[in-house]
Amino acid sequence: MQLTPKTIESINSKLNNVKKLIDLNSGGDIEIIKDELYEIVQQIEEEKHRCFNNFDN
Repeated sequence: MQLTPKTIESINSKLNNVKKLIDLNSGGDIEIIKDELYEIVQQIEEEKHRCFNNFDN
């Protein structure tokens, strides 16, 4: 399974945001960091689901 270029770009953008928030080390940003990371996991799961469903058709 490979990620699409669009998904890779989106994940890289989210990871850059997470890196910036971690570098700031503000306690108030923890929920934002968690949300960004959760969205990354969701994107990967969607790609995986789509990949396996395409093979079934």
